[in-house]
Amino acid sequence: MKTVLFITPTWVNIHEDIIRALVDMGYDVVCLPEYGFPSDPYKVRGKHPVSIDEAEARKTAYWKGNLGKIDKSFDYLLTIDGAGINSYLFEELKRRNSNIYCVNYLYDTTYSMYHFEHNFHFYDHVFTFDRQDAEKHKIDLLPIYWVDVKDNAEISREKIFGFGAYSPARMRLYSQIANLATNHGISHFIKLYHKKINSLLWYGFYLCLRKILHMPQLMSIREYKSGLISTELIPTSIYRQKIKASEIVLDTKVQVQDGLTARCMWALGLGKKIITTNPSIKEYDFFSNEQVLVVEDKLFNDQEKNIIVDFINTPFKMPANISATLKQYRIDNWLKTLLQINE
Repeated sequence: MKTVLFITPTWVNIHEDIIRALVDMGYDVVCLPEYGFPSDPYKVRGKHPVSIDEAEARKTAYWKGNLGKIDKSFDYLLTIDGAGINSYLFEELKRRNSNIYCVNYLYDTTYSMYHFEHNFHFYDHVFTFDRQDAEKHKIDLLPIYWVDVKDNAEISREKIFGFGAYSPARMRLYSQIANLATNHGISHFIKLYHKKINSLLWYGFYLCLRKILHMPQLMSIREYKSGLISTELIPTSIYRQKIKASEIVLDTKVQVQDGLTARCMWALGLGKKIITTNPSIKEYDFFSNEQVLVVEDKLFNDQEKNIIVDFINTPFKMPANISATLKQYRIDNWLKTLLQINE
């Protein structure tokens, strides 16, 4: 049985999918969290960075401590992002197995999050979900994976599903689509997450103070009370089942990147139609005007509203060629691409 050292951020759930898929594929997996600290000089938006020498000493101590507890060699090193990785890690892994295959997958960017590129030369292969990074660093573009989801009779079925953390852009899109759906009698579950505000009075005072100080504005009280806000998150498993039970999924472009979101890939893989504000989706070989409607991040005029309603009401069946293209991004095939497994 081949072994994989898997280093990943753990604040999102993608590492659980990947571990489960690797085990199902017959691999022995050891998972370690990536090492990140606020003063890392390679952070794009880091505060009060320490010197590179001090950062290297911290990272070496972290990896010595973790690898010292593991008495085995590895056939693969797979890192997601890989903040806080340094030369010691690679030297120690290659000391144990000089033929170890090292691969890096970026689900964050070098230009807005972390200068991952300073470690690229240690890897045998580097992939990214972001088109700008792929072009800038001459690395391979690979969208995030999707996973199969079983039908769940307990999940309510709505035509349109949208859920994400609050942002002005999401509120702009989600509120307009919710209004269109309501006005045309179209079933929908459209919500934005925001932590609970315990005192609207104090929150209103805080908003006024920010306005006086010319600080960026936060969610308004009107938006909070609009009916679109949920103060509870949806677990990942339920989130995917909601996508599975819907016909159309809402998606928005993240301002500091142009890669496709996990939400977008999960919906595409499950054969759902998507309304998105991310125009870069048109550059992918699985793009189809029948499946994806790209809209501008703005208030819609009457003609644009009619186009959206027509898209919502038009039946869709995924063509075989698009389905075959998307199959390569299903998590098992996606991992085979990362690890260069040919079967």
